[in-house]
Amino acid sequence: MTTDAAQQLINPSGIARLAGVAPSTVSNWRTRDEGFPQPENDNAARPLFSVEKITAWLKSKNIEIAPRSHAYVLADTIRGTVAPDRFLDLVFPLLCAEHWARDSGGSLADGMIDTEEVRQSGGTYDASLVLATAAKDLASDHPLVASAITRARQELHLEWKGTPKLEQVCMIISEINDLSRVAEDLVEATARNAKSPLNVHSAPRSFARFLNALLPPGGDAFADLACGFGQTLMVAAEARPEIGLVGNDIDQEALAISACRLFLISRPASLGHSDLLESQPGPGYDRVVLHPPFGLRISDTQLARPWPFGLPLKGQSDLLWPQLAYQELGKDGYASVVIPTAALSRGGKAREVWARMISQGAIEAVISLPGNTQLNTALPVSVLVLRTDASSRGVLMVHLPDSDAFSNKRTADESQWEAYESVVQLLAAWRQGKSGATGISVEVPREKLLAPDAVLAPQSWLAALAPLSEDRVEEVAETVKQAASAWEHAIFDWELPTNARWLEPYSGDPVPLRPISELAQCIPHGTYSKPKEAPEDSIQPVRVFTLRSLRTGKPEVLPGYSARGARSVTTQPGDILVATVGRTIITLVCREEGAEVDRNVGLVRPAKNAWDADFLAQQLMADHNQAMLSGVTVQRVDVRRLLVPTLPFAEQKALGTIIRQFSYFAERANAAAQQAEQYISAVRNAVASGRFTLAERP
Repeated sequence: MTTDAAQQLINPSGIARLAGVAPSTVSNWRTRDEGFPQPENDNAARPLFSVEKITAWLKSKNIEIAPRSHAYVLADTIRGTVAPDRFLDLVFPLLCAEHWARDSGGSLADGMIDTEEVRQSGGTYDASLVLATAAKDLASDHPLVASAITRARQELHLEWKGTPKLEQVCMIISEINDLSRVAEDLVEATARNAKSPLNVHSAPRSFARFLNALLPPGGDAFADLACGFGQTLMVAAEARPEIGLVGNDIDQEALAISACRLFLISRPASLGHSDLLESQPGPGYDRVVLHPPFGLRISDTQLARPWPFGLPLKGQSDLLWPQLAYQELGKDGYASVVIPTAALSRGGKAREVWARMISQGAIEAVISLPGNTQLNTALPVSVLVLRTDASSRGVLMVHLPDSDAFSNKRTADESQWEAYESVVQLLAAWRQGKSGATGISVEVPREKLLAPDAVLAPQSWLAALAPLSEDRVEEVAETVKQAASAWEHAIFDWELPTNARWLEPYSGDPVPLRPISELAQCIPHGTYSKPKEAPEDSIQPVRVFTLRSLRTGKPEVLPGYSARGARSVTTQPGDILVATVGRTIITLVCREEGAEVDRNVGLVRPAKNAWDADFLAQQLMADHNQAMLSGVTVQRVDVRRLLVPTLPFAEQKALGTIIRQFSYFAERANAAAQQAEQYISAVRNAVASGRFTLAERP
């Protein structure tokens, strides 16, 4: 292999992976060890390091180095020369060219030629000719793959002209045993980048499995009408090995990635590039998946085509996708269609469309999902399961409740699939004639769904129709009991503050007010701001005091740069955080060390032997300081201008004791109020179930 570690670059998260440590540890190494290698580039937000130098440094520290997968070796080889969002577009065609070469009995390395130009640039061979040959040979049977190879060869030739980089990458690829596995590893790694096109043109693998599994076995043709990067087609290729695959997408580059992924597993597929809203229906497919973009603007031309269930308002384009999927189905066909959950409750023209679909038996099931099921949004979505053979049964309404599996968009794929699988099994059992009444589902007769005020939201039907099992009745009763006990416990050991009236008029000269900037260190605003364009590799969670923190008393955990700047404002115990909410100054005495401070929050750091922090925090909110707010739209205050009385330290401590006693009482009272609200909610929902009444009637 002509490439080596000296020509590969690695980012901080890659170093952490290589050393088997957390990204914060790498950050500490960089700031505390003068011998740590310096970045090879000048971008402080996205530093890149030589793999050779990092490896040598780790060995010098006797740190065990983890083996790197081929996917990361490839990424490290081209890192810094190709934008991360272009990795797949340029590497996948090279993997396909190697797959073609192996089918011919060789490899890319065998097809390279020795040229003087490449030798002068430090390389040995030229890969351009073999790539051109691969594209030409594949043009007939695999035109999308051939075009992708041609584009990658031309773009990389221009990008890496005068360097042996293309040949180095091809040599690495020639040593890979499982080309498809490396391709899927690259997909998984690229999806972690918030700016990756995967977030627009793809879905998590668990969600793609879910859309496929909702459709019953059988059929001859499986079509993904907006296939994007081919995630659902790859799932179908594995789960339905005998069925023909059809894919369509409006994005040419995304379609090329789909073609490359399927080519690498030697799975034939018919892939087309068209605007689904303007193309004519296909021949009729047995199984259809449609995971479309939401909120598209629809042209008059697109609206003019025939729509089987009616035309919604122009701004309600999300109701067109289920109709398109239904049009593409053949006899005994099934489709799963993703739509925004909000579309299920729309009235007017939208309600008319839903009514026609229900009356014709087109909708088999409606499944509402929690948030964080998608790569590009945390908003909840729903899935419609459609069918062409109208059944006499009603519509199965399913609501998958929120759980730890959906705590964020990066939750482990397998844990999400376990949640999805419960819905798949429930639907399969219902199709076999079993009852649809469970804790998360209910079968709704079509005549009820056709009522003028009916909506398709599963939650509303579960509340109205789903009977409570005996176990569930006991759970609800226990919830009410626990809520009542929690409230009783919250007020049981209340201690009223003492010395509530420990003040008296002062007959001497008024205590002077002085600017706090003369008495303590003042920082007008913090330095934290949320990273916007930094790669996810350079980001790690940090504790930050924000406006919300001043209400809750605790810092938030937000994304931040792994390498904190020298000028970052961080807290010390006893600091006073100051901000404005509406037209009011609010403060918080900080008890934590090392948290960052948001740009909307100021900081006062008093000397501990001269000021009582609780006393000072209250004085910063006094009326004379509230009058210093300025600004027309947004009220702001300069903490340095705030005035405080210079009382003796002993008096401050005495007043601080009163403040702390009443603050503690207020916290307990607020907690009791929250417990009371939870009790009221538990009682409300228990009575609404129809299975509870008063234990002792009045």
